[in-house]
Amino acid sequence: MKVLLADPHSRVREMLSACCTLMGDRVEAVYCAAGGPDAVEKAVLFRVDVAVIDIAPPLTEGIRTIRALRESGFDRDIVSVSSAAYEHLEKDAMEAGSTAHLTKPFLLEEFIRVLTGDPVPSGMVTPFDPNGLGRRRGSGRRPLHITLEL
Repeated sequence: MKVLLADPHSRVREMLSACCTLMGDRVEAVYCAAGGPDAVEKAVLFRVDVAVIDIAPPLTEGIRTIRALRESGFDRDIVSVSSAAYEHLEKDAMEAGSTAHLTKPFLLEEFIRVLTGDPVPSGMVTPFDPNGLGRRRGSGRRPLHITLEL
């Protein structure tokens, strides 16, 4: 599977890309974009199987990017992503053409399940928090820590 990750924050793109590598040979390639026209261009050019698009403000570009992808003829899956503070945007993203939605922070297993549609092996249950804020309340699970050299 070829994946496009579109998020205005490079750290989030890098962390999600690292999560894709944990999926092994199920992910053939990962392409990254800050969003907008670059995301649309890469999704179409590289014929990605799934596009993961951040829709949270302050850049409201994500929903416009989803619309632009659909208008370009992109007929693959689009996963919209937002933080809990912007969950109300999920409906707008779905109306624009998103096929699934993830709310940050989310579990690595949720990310894999949404991308692949497959159940995740029980050994891969790890919280993913793109802001590095630690474990989810009440989950009792330790966070996935990925060290990135910037």
